[in-house]
Amino acid sequence: MRWDTLGAFGLCGIIPTMLWRFWKKNPQVILLRIKTPDKTPFLFSAVYANPRLERRRELWDVLRDWHLRFEEPWLLARDFDEILSVDEKKGGAPVDLGRCSEFAAALDDCQLMDMGSYGPLFTWKGPKFAHLNRVFKRLDRVVANVNWRNAYEEAVIKILPRTCSDHNPLLICLSPANCDWEERPFRFFPP
Repeated sequence: MRWDTLGAFGLCGIIPTMLWRFWKKNPQVILLRIKTPDKTPFLFSAVYANPRLERRRELWDVLRDWHLRFEEPWLLARDFDEILSVDEKKGGAPVDLGRCSEFAAALDDCQLMDMGSYGPLFTWKGPKFAHLNRVFKRLDRVVANVNWRNAYEEAVIKILPRTCSDHNPLLICLSPANCDWEERPFRFFPP
């Protein structure tokens, strides 16, 4: 197994000085090893699941394989392109409960738990078609294994406002004391 190292500083204050260790790139997920100066190192996977079901099933298999290989704390985040229940979708065709169960089984096989979040329930806004209701889904989420949750008990996830994408960004705050949760009104100060 080969890990390449890249030094990173700051990252907008979300995760302080750390080393990212790249292991294996996959079109749907990347696995990184993150070290912070004062916390337990952990694996982080950024997920961008394929919209095609067959490809997502390949992703579930990759995650199952990684679960068997690593016992370290593991955090996964972003677009899984799947929902877990009917409550995570509004509008459009009825929810395919079989696909929800398949996604839940993949997370369960990997012993991953949903981290929950603050902010809006739906993280994706579908296109608006004539005479149809817009579809909203919770496609983006953060999940972790119990080792990660035990190492980062105070971590919280915030769903940020959507700007130029159809997905809401996710803010992962390892230490809430270092995050500013206060909502502030926009103010313009002319020069």
